[in-house]
Amino acid sequence: MTIKEIKHREYLKNKKRYQERGRLYYELNKEKIKERSRNYRKLNKSQLKIYFKVYNLLNREKISSIKKAYRETHKEQFRKWQKSYWNKNKTKCKFSGDLSRLRLKQQLVRAYGGRCLCCGENRLQFLTLEHVNHNGSVHRKLFPGGRVYYDLKRRGFPQEGYTILCWNCNCATKYGKVCPHKMSEELTCESVF
Repeated sequence: MTIKEIKHREYLKNKKRYQERGRLYYELNKEKIKERSRNYRKLNKSQLKIYFKVYNLLNREKISSIKKAYRETHKEQFRKWQKSYWNKNKTKCKFSGDLSRLRLKQQLVRAYGGRCLCCGENRLQFLTLEHVNHNGSVHRKLFPGGRVYYDLKRRGFPQEGYTILCWNCNCATKYGKVCPHKMSEELTCESVF
């Protein structure tokens, strides 16, 4: 048995005593410990940033489950905090939300080809998700409040049943009609009258 194992056994036997001693030491030297910690963080800022980034990547599931459990046990407190933060930072929150939705739409468009399948339009503002089986209303009911894109991301952007069309092509193919881009004869105002 190594010295380390012996010390660990000793610690486990007298765990409460050691913890109490640590708490007492902390109470007596609180300012000194905090100052030492602040200085360490200042001197090793870049190293700590890398360390925490790697730690968060490796322990993503564990961290998210801990956060979720905390939010569940402190629901009311968390809601109050959210509401006060929103009221203090409305413009920042709106901008952040808009930006995250725009990034999600970019990811979605890239995952499904990056352009309209019918006419080739590639401007993000015009592109929309097309449910090939025309079951978009059902999907929106299952995930209300614009959560359809989040659902597709969560599922890894499944290729079967979805494509990207521009708004014009999407509206034109609604109800099983043929898109004007695919019609053999082009209709104009003069040809109708």
